[in-house]
Amino acid sequence: MNARHRAFTAGAALVLALGMILTAGYAAGGQQTVKNPPLASSTVPPQSLLLKKPDLVILKIWFAKWVENPKVSSLIPITTDLKLGEKVWMVCDLTNKGTADSTGLWLLGFYIDDTMKWNNSWGDLGVEKPLTGFGPYTPDALGIHNYKCVLDVNKQINEIHEDNNVKEILFKVVK
Repeated sequence: MNARHRAFTAGAALVLALGMILTAGYAAGGQQTVKNPPLASSTVPPQSLLLKKPDLVILKIWFAKWVENPKVSSLIPITTDLKLGEKVWMVCDLTNKGTADSTGLWLLGFYIDDTMKWNNSWGDLGVEKPLTGFGPYTPDALGIHNYKCVLDVNKQINEIHEDNNVKEILFKVVK
């Protein structure tokens, strides 16, 4: 027997012995497990830190009766058609449903028939904090129209979801 054949035979014997040991462990009801070493927390940030972002969400848009100072007087919803030439408030109720506060300036836009009629500039908004934006509007054309509110018009805020930043409704203007 040459040296190469002896090495091959010794290697085969070792593989056979390991196979018998593993088989005996399973036959006796034992379970062989291989554990990976734990990852160091400093090398991989927890998933929760990666998802810490704001998420501005429009809850409802509506029209309110005109009052001189809506920050002082309560806004009363309009439940009928709007009147031609009668000033009203466009209202947008929203909140931050994200996992982090919104920081920095962003724009809330009010559109009638896809034309911006008014906008508000807003700043920081904490998690679960409500906000009501509003802008004046005087209907100047009869018929059916579209009122749309758009959050973060210029995409200044990096959010969890960008698909909940627009809400629109149809309304009618009569004489």
